[in-house]
Amino acid sequence: MTAKKKESKVTAADFVGAWELVPAESKYAMQQVPQEAKLEIKNEKGGLFMRLEWVDHVGAKGEIDHSFPFKQAVMVNGTEHTLTLNDDGVLETVVQKDGEEYSRTRRTLSADGKKMELTQLGTLPNKESFSNVSVYRRVK
Repeated sequence: MTAKKKESKVTAADFVGAWELVPAESKYAMQQVPQEAKLEIKNEKGGLFMRLEWVDHVGAKGEIDHSFPFKQAVMVNGTEHTLTLNDDGVLETVVQKDGEEYSRTRRTLSADGKKMELTQLGTLPNKESFSNVSVYRRVK
């Protein structure tokens, strides 16, 4: 008898809120960990709205925001982003360019919902792989 895969009780609403990067707990293989970052996630009909603002390791500011419907590709800066809430409770974005996967970001909540770990795995144009781990704490 095979064990039935246990589905998570995590919903998309559990990711909604305001989050701040914890640089000391984050580790990047590609580039350096930003000095700070703020991530806001809001519910939208059929998906989520995400806004990310950051200050990189040399002090340059950046920001991006976009609406992401679930399981529908959205074009952002020339790449297709597809957002899915997996059965295991992981909120995942797959980024493709020209039909080839470029990166995958997996967002996992701590048991108490106060921290979120973003693991970004991908391949650079030179075919070198990278892995970045960003840890965020809930501030709202």
